Amino acid sequence: MSITNVIKKGQQHKQDYNTPLDFFKKLNDEFHFKLDACTTSDNPLGTPAFYTKEQNGLKQDWINTTYYNPPYQSAYIWLCKAFVERSKGVTSVGLLKDDSSTWWFHDFVYDMTTNDFRPHVKTRYVLGRLSFNENRSYFPSILVIMSK
Repeated sequence: MSITNVIKKGQQHKQDYNTPLDFFKKLNDEFHFKLDACTTSDNPLGTPAFYTKEQNGLKQDWINTTYYNPPYQSAYIWLCKAFVERSKGVTSVGLLKDDSSTWWFHDFVYDMTTNDFRPHVKTRYVLGRLSFNENRSYFPSILVIMSK
């Protein structure tokens, strides 16, 4: 593969994909989501309430229980929002790129001073690679669950 093809492929790499419906249904059976805070106007997951990019779920109040699958490059700000909403009593579940080398992982998920996960956070590692719109993910995924 030429360097030109590599660059073109990198330019086409999307950061925002809809959650696979079969994967979401299993989560929804457990959590009974009332809000998808980060979706498209057709509300593909079928939650009772949802926020689109234009409505900006980062600027809206969340309700118990909220699901979000943000563009992976913006995970930090979405976890900040989830942390704020947690302080209001909202449980949230985020589907994120599994990457323990990031600031967001250490600021919101794992506490390096105690060498343990933060008390208000649970994680679930997703087995295998999810397929988004028939495109297999290049990386593993993690669920970050924040609750009181």
